[in-house]
Amino acid sequence: MSKKNYKVALDSINKALPKMIEYNNNGNVLAAYYYLGKVYDGLGKKAKAAENFIRVDSIYKITKEITIEFVDGYPFSISIFIS
Repeated sequence: MSKKNYKVALDSINKALPKMIEYNNNGNVLAAYYYLGKVYDGLGKKAKAAENFIRVDSIYKITKEITIEFVDGYPFSISIFIS
């Protein structure tokens, strides 16, 4: 994905996320934070990526629901903290 597409994705997610939160749509909020993490990782902003992957984990701890699609954020978060 090009840097331009990352910026478009970032804009779209940030526009939609407040409504997802407002309506307590935890599954989509979790997905939004996961994809924000992926976008920030793609932009080379590792700390922002980790911040969003940690939010995914926080939502999981509350809801106890996650799909396999979102699990690959964990190794990234771990690598940030041990490096």
